[in-house]
Amino acid sequence: MRQVGDDGSVLFDFNHPLASQPVTFEVLVIGVL
Repeated sequence: MRQVGDDGSVLFDFNHPLASQPVTFEVLVIGVL
């Protein structure tokens, strides 16, 4: 739950905590067709 408004409305945030973080992948090419 992200925040609750004065009128009782609720804002949910379902994003993963790392969603805004840069991600680095390491790839190994094992062959070329």
